[in-house]
Amino acid sequence: MEGVVFFNYGKHSGMSQPHRHLQFIPRLSDDERFPRFPLEEAKKQGRHVPFLHAFDWREGPNQDRSPKLIFDQFQDQLSTLGRPESFNLLLSRRWICTIPRTRSEVDGIGLNAVGFLGGVLIKSDEQALLLKKRSLGDLLRMMTT
Repeated sequence: MEGVVFFNYGKHSGMSQPHRHLQFIPRLSDDERFPRFPLEEAKKQGRHVPFLHAFDWREGPNQDRSPKLIFDQFQDQLSTLGRPESFNLLLSRRWICTIPRTRSEVDGIGLNAVGFLGGVLIKSDEQALLLKKRSLGDLLRMMTT
């Protein structure tokens, strides 16, 4: 099954539970008319991603998918980002991305790792208006700098 595993770590990561756990978001359709995750599409097309992150492709004909390689890539990303106290980790079969976090919310809109995949939970009309005033990219950038 296609999808993305995500992990929220630290007080600014948008975590909702005090214990550590991984979560999986399935890609429910293999129909190519439905886009993959926006982050993956932006990277494939060489488009700018508006927030601080470390990203590595994991695919190829002889790509090692061992747990040790994944762990090593993750550790390299953390080092590249200066070992942040809070971060989000996104992991698919094809790529790995670590996002340092400095804030868990902006203007009352809180996001966890799912926000960096394009998913936002809006809890009120006021938050919907705030999101219309700012782009999601602006919110994501503000949470990583």
